[in-house]
Amino acid sequence: MLHKAHVRRGWYAACIGTFAAAWFAVLATWSVFAAGVVVQGYVTNQDTTAVSGVFVELHTTDRNFSAQTVTDSSGHYSFSDTLVTAANYVVEISPVHRYIRIEPSSNIFTYLHNDPVRLYSFHVTELSNSLLIPRNLPNVD
Repeated sequence: MLHKAHVRRGWYAACIGTFAAAWFAVLATWSVFAAGVVVQGYVTNQDTTAVSGVFVELHTTDRNFSAQTVTDSSGHYSFSDTLVTAANYVVEISPVHRYIRIEPSSNIFTYLHNDPVRLYSFHVTELSNSLLIPRNLPNVD
């Protein structure tokens, strides 16, 4: 006949073993993901002035994952999303009101485990007033 102390020790050992196995499974799963800031950068115009309110998107090339943010008053953006190791991602900005050109409009990268924070900055060219004023066109009859 088993003594109560033996039964308790066996129960504790089983609980500790189950907990350890579950913890190692969680660590193994987390090892393929990144957490914390993974992509950040700035959006500026041709005078290197910060452009706020710019829509920035981070997504996989197959668009199964997508996260969005907007640049702050200093033109800064960052993504702290969880990325999958060896997946291909795109960070891009959308066309901005008052701006005609974006250089570059997107960047493609493959995330590798323990990659440093990726820095992608974008520059936009402001629409000049001369493009807003109708020009005198020759009369064509």
